[in-house]
Amino acid sequence: MRLRTPHMVTGYMGDPPESGNAFRDGWFYPGDVGCLRPDGMLVILGRTGTVLNLGGDKVRPERVEDVLASFAGVTDAAVFTRANDLGVPQLFAVVVAGPGFDEPALRKHCEARLGTALTPVCFLAVESLPRNAAGKLDRAALPQLAAN
Repeated sequence: MRLRTPHMVTGYMGDPPESGNAFRDGWFYPGDVGCLRPDGMLVILGRTGTVLNLGGDKVRPERVEDVLASFAGVTDAAVFTRANDLGVPQLFAVVVAGPGFDEPALRKHCEARLGTALTPVCFLAVESLPRNAAGKLDRAALPQLAAN
């Protein structure tokens, strides 16, 4: 996404390097990915900095998380990558699910909607996802859950 209005600022106060990234040629680039629906509604899909690279296949984590959360019994979900023994990034999913969590059924659900390349190789069931003080998902803390 990029934005421009007649009354916008032209940079961040005291941060010239970041200003150069976010403000270019009269436009503001907030780092969001979005699309316009036919009815003119802007839908924010995620952040450019969160795109995951899975050996050349690139995916927004929100795309996979939406599929995970659409599975019956999953109330919250997040994904991250972790390198395998060969150094190849693999997709891991952290899910908050109720009793009777059915991992094989969730895997089939993901494969049917995302294909095998974007289906997580590992599903970790947790009681809650890590969140920061503002209540937003703490993506940096997700890999620590796989270490336990």
